[in-house]
Amino acid sequence: DRQFRKGIVFIGGFRHKPNLDAVRYFLKDIWPKVVELQPDMEFLIVGSEPPDEIISLKVKGVKVLGFVEDLSTVLDQVVLSVVPLTYGAGIKGKIATSIAAGVPVVSTGIGVEGMGLEDGRNVLVARSESEFAQKIFDLYNNNGLWNSLSGEGLHFVEENFTQAQIKVMTEKLIGH
Repeated sequence: DRQFRKGIVFIGGFRHKPNLDAVRYFLKDIWPKVVELQPDMEFLIVGSEPPDEIISLKVKGVKVLGFVEDLSTVLDQVVLSVVPLTYGAGIKGKIATSIAAGVPVVSTGIGVEGMGLEDGRNVLVARSESEFAQKIFDLYNNNGLWNSLSGEGLHFVEENFTQAQIKVMTEKLIGH
């Protein structure tokens, strides 16, 4: 249920270079636009081995949680997950893990590549920094959109992944 949720999250281990690049890009080019639209927004960064540049961030609203043993503790409280990848290939465990938990995703096109997800149906895909911020804002504040994407995302996971596959992706994602 959307009503008791707050904030947005990025999930991904920092040994994987595309994740570090994604967080840098998000903080520099998208986050300021998000805060302009939603000044009280909170952004959680989850993932093993965050480098000093991430740990030492002093940005209002940004919290670096680092490694989290049980992702459900985070996924059960956030509104949505962001996947601002600028490069990288293959099935994105961070997307599958989020939508399997009923948490909708806003992603770049690269983030959803090859997954068979549909923009506006079970994921939101942004083609620019402004559009990324706007889609976060819309999803954050529109319960109907949130419920629809959450439900369609769960349906997509049921159709395309086994529970065992999701478990493996989740373990890889948090750095095990």
